[in-house]
Amino acid sequence: MQNSPTGMNPDLLAARNLAYTPSKLMVTHVVNEPESVEYNACTFEMNNKIIKFRTAKITPTKIGQFVTLWKRSGNSPIVPYDLADSVDFFAVSVRNAHHFGQFVFPKKVLYEKGFVSK
Repeated sequence: MQNSPTGMNPDLLAARNLAYTPSKLMVTHVVNEPESVEYNACTFEMNNKIIKFRTAKITPTKIGQFVTLWKRSGNSPIVPYDLADSVDFFAVSVRNAHHFGQFVFPKKVLYEKGFVSK
């Protein structure tokens, strides 16, 4: 998938046009994350909140979709996001040929479920 002239990947652009803008939520400061390009990874601000965005991939061998949430510092191994990281929400876009949707998780909830470390 190719990014739009705004620098937004197609799923973020669709979410902005279909849900965010009509709800008066303004997407700003989009920064694409080249290391996770296969997940359309980017960070952006929306109404003064920092959002980490990913697009889930359809798995060819299992039912459902798959996404990863991790970070890397320099050449170090990947690690989970931390409660102290500057992120407020994680947004995961999902789609197939007929449907498009999004899951939005507060960082605190992902911490409580063991997906974000402390």
